Amino acid sequence: GLRGLRISLMRPKTLVTQFRALLAASALGPVRVMVPMVTSLEEFIAARREWKRAQAELAAKDVPFDAHTPFGLMIETPAAVALAEELAAEADFLSIGSNDLIQYTMVVDRTNPRLGSLFNHWHPALWRQIATVIDAARKHDVPVAVCGEMASDPLTVPALIGLGLQAISTHPNSIPKIKSLIRSVSYDQCQGLARQILSLKTAAAIQSALKEFNRRIVIQDARPPHVKTR
Repeated sequence: GLRGLRISLMRPKTLVTQFRALLAASALGPVRVMVPMVTSLEEFIAARREWKRAQAELAAKDVPFDAHTPFGLMIETPAAVALAEELAAEADFLSIGSNDLIQYTMVVDRTNPRLGSLFNHWHPALWRQIATVIDAARKHDVPVAVCGEMASDPLTVPALIGLGLQAISTHPNSIPKIKSLIRSVSYDQCQGLARQILSLKTAAAIQSALKEFNRRIVIQDARPPHVKTR
């Protein structure tokens, strides 16, 4: 557990140095800063305090930076999900880190081959947590994104869109495939899928529903008009 923001707050001088560097870079182009592995509101407020300190130090030295650089956080722990509304009220944006959220929700070490079958993005608890975070972000009018393997999986992307997701962060190699997928479905179809997913009680049922949607909607609708389907 000694990682992410937890260890950064133990080394405030290093954290402020990193923040100053990010702020200096913001004078050259758009920068968005998010802190990882948040488990409490106090942690994020402490990080933002160091962020303001870095801004003050640069301003005192007349170093140019964008004072409106967005400052957000990663939602990667069940604790952060439970505090999603409070965190959304304080942050400029949220990003759901699906890989770590799965790991900490399912108590699964993803490097352990004996637990590999449990590390997947079908579990209903995961989907309900994502819906909670998206609802909180919508309530406080802050952008929310998803990164991790879910953001690159054609099976899960339509359901994420249906939940109200505004952006995904995916591997460059997956961008053409995901863009084509998004263009092949309607928002109403995605919303219907999301409602179905949230009503299901098992990982197997969710996986089956996502595969059926992909087969019935995505694959068939993407075929050229002259191809007959049965």
